This record gives sequence, C-alpha cells and structure tokens, in this order.
Amino acid sequence: MESEILRTTAQLDAVREVWQELDRRDPASEFYTTWAASRAWWEAFGRETGVELRVIVATHNGATVGILPLALETRGGKNPRRVLRFAGHGDWMGPVAAPSLPPATVYRSLITAALDLPGWDLLDLDNIRRGSPFAAHCLADPALNPHFAHRVEHPVIGLRGLTTPAQVPKKARKYRARAVRELGLRFTKHPGDTDGILDRLARLHRLEKEHLVAEHGRSERHSWSESPARLGHYQALFAAPETGAMTYCYETRDGRLLAARSTFRHRYTLLSWTSAYHPDAAAYRLGKALQLDILDDLIATGEADFFDFGAGRYPWKFEWTDAFDTSYRLRIERPHGDPAPPSPAPATPIPQPEPLAEDAGGPATANAPARLPGWARSLGAGRLYWSTRRALKRGLRKRPAK
Repeated sequence: MESEILRTTAQLDAVREVWQELDRRDPASEFYTTWAASRAWWEAFGRETGVELRVIVATHNGATVGILPLALETRGGKNPRRVLRFAGHGDWMGPVAAPSLPPATVYRSLITAALDLPGWDLLDLDNIRRGSPFAAHCLADPALNPHFAHRVEHPVIGLRGLTTPAQVPKKARKYRARAVRELGLRFTKHPGDTDGILDRLARLHRLEKEHLVAEHGRSERHSWSESPARLGHYQALFAAPETGAMTYCYETRDGRLLAARSTFRHRYTLLSWTSAYHPDAAAYRLGKALQLDILDDLIATGEADFFDFGAGRYPWKFEWTDAFDTSYRLRIERPHGDPAPPSPAPATPIPQPEPLAEDAGGPATANAPARLPGWARSLGAGRLYWSTRRALKRGLRKRPAK
C-alpha cells in the first residue's frame, strides 16, 4: 500500500470525485471530513498564516482506498507548537476507507503516513465517533490505545416510526402557543443560503452574545461570526448543495428573525450546528418552542431518522432525549523541537484480500531503523513515539488471511 500527501488546493480539487465516491461507499464516513466539508474549511482557513494542507491518500493496486484529511497548524504564542489535526471543524471527524479492504489495514497505512510526516509536535485528532471502525481500531491497537481517550457526549434523538416527539421538556408546548399567539410567529425553513439567511443568523447570534455578556455576565461567550475565517468556513458550507444546509426559523409577519437553528445533513441524520434568539424575545423561551416545531416537521415529512444535537453535555439537550453517542480523541506527542524521524523502510506490498478477510499475524519483512535520534534515546516520550511507530509498521506488514 502506498500513500501520497496532498499539499495544494489544486491537488485537493483533483481528488474530488474519487473522495466523494469513497465517501458514498464507506458507511462509517463522517460529514465534517467529506470532500465538501474539508474543501470549505481549507478555503477559509488555508488563508491563515501557519496553516498547511496535509491530506493523506492511501492507494492499493492503483486505486484509492483511504483518505485522512489533515492540516498542520501553528498554535501558541511564546512557545508555538505545530499541530497535525483534521483539516476540518465539526462534531464528528474521521478517515474514509474503502470497504474492499480490511479497515485495520487502511487505517494503519494512514496513521503511519501521518506519523512519518515531518514538522509536527503534536498529532491531535478530535471528535472520533465511539463505535466507528476507526475508534475500534484505535482501541484495539496496542500502539494507539494509550493515546486514545474519551472526549464528550453527543445527545441524539431517534425519529424513525414516531408520530410525535417521544420526549418533550415541560411547558415547551405552552411556550410555543404563547409565542405564536403574542408575537405572531411563523415557522419557516431556508435551505442553503436562501434569503441571505446566514448573514441574518450571524447578526442574531451577535445580538444574543451581547445580551448574555451584558445581562448575565457570560464573558466566555463568543460569536462565530466575529471570526473572518470561521464565517468564511460556514459561507462555503452553506453554498455547497451537498452539505444539505437547512435553517429553521421563527419570523414575524414582517420578516423579523427572532429565533433560528441551523443544521447540516449527512445521510439520514440532521446535524445541529448553531442556534440563536433575539434578546427582545428572551422571556418567550423560543429555543424550546422552535425545537419542538423542528421535530414535528421532521416527523411529518420523514426527512430524517435522527436529530443530532452535537457535542456537549448541556442539560437542556438531555431534556429532549436520553440517548447519546460519545466521541474520542487521539493525541500523540512528539518532543518539541526535535528533528523529524527518518523515512520508514518500505513495507511489503499487501496483496488484494478476499472479501471479509481478517488480518493475520506474520513475520516482519523489514528491520527497524538501526539507530534512533538523540531525543528518542534520552526521552521517555521519544521511546513511546517510536514504539508506537514500530507497532504500526509491524501491523502494516501483516498479510491478510487467504
């Protein structure tokens, strides 16, 4: 198995069709690491100083069998670090792999290529779904397991087969009835960026933030619209038809926006992205009322089987559901300031496996590097890094069972 590193926008655009086809074939692929989402992120953040593209493409017998979209990012002030991270931003991330090969084979190739990249101090892959093949691989691999830790909960509502929301917060229906009666609200839906909804949502989000800071002392609050890069990211996502962007709103009869929640679609799941309300209507609890209308609409139209609230264990999310998924984080340190490791010895080519073949043990066909750099001989972190790298390469040289 071979790997190629994509470093330019032109190279990223050239693999669009291959990436999208691989995404369609991989049932475990995630929305925020699809081609469209990664391209939108790179369009916005690629202009930032200190951000470089490092998309890893694994091929076997000339065919693309795996993609791990990464980027190098500089973090920190006085003591900056180079972080190798997903080339994207969102609640669920992960590689994409062809189902024609054992997932472990593809994942080992991608991770080994990532470890061999020069110039990074920290490998930090966040928001990996519990129960995904990639999470299972990281837990089962002795080299990755010590670096793989639980991250946060993601509440989700199952909608299939329902005629009404199964779990509704107390008084949510009363809040909705009062808001409609006293404010004359209309429930509206805006696909993509129709009617300039993203700009309207950005203004509403800033108003909510200013209200929370001034009236409730919530100094930690910020608005995504205040960051040019983040705003550009979402503008690109809203412009791409394949993201399925949809904004659900409460508007007055004269078109004034009082509450909104935006989502993206991935297969049969709606992924909640952001929400906002107007401070003038804070007493009406429009967030609960709007969420109830969203669920009623999804049940009536059958447009989604799941509504994912996104990462975070906020109590209000669990008023709507008892079900939740969880995410993990893969974090591997390389001692700061040390040189990149030497290029690995080439692994024995992997033959095309039979369908459903499992990895089988076998002797290694190449030796480990004859000597380690100074930091690896003297530092425990270096020994841990190299043990991880060697274990991954041993796994790569295992041949599938026949």
